[in-house]
Amino acid sequence: MEERIGRLEGAYEQIRDRLNGIDGRLAGIESSVDTLRTHVDQRFMWQTGLIVGTWMTTILTVLFHR
Repeated sequence: MEERIGRLEGAYEQIRDRLNGIDGRLAGIESSVDTLRTHVDQRFMWQTGLIVGTWMTTILTVLFHR
């Protein structure tokens, strides 16, 4: 009986180690995704600013053209 319990404990340790490894890899992936999202957000803001600035310049040019 003790031998079986020992085998089960060993199996549980292996499962725990594998799950910890998976957790570590997922944390790394999550960090990479967060970094990528930050870069995408920054580029979106720059693009939005560029578009709004272009529109404003065009509208002001039309309004104040003589």
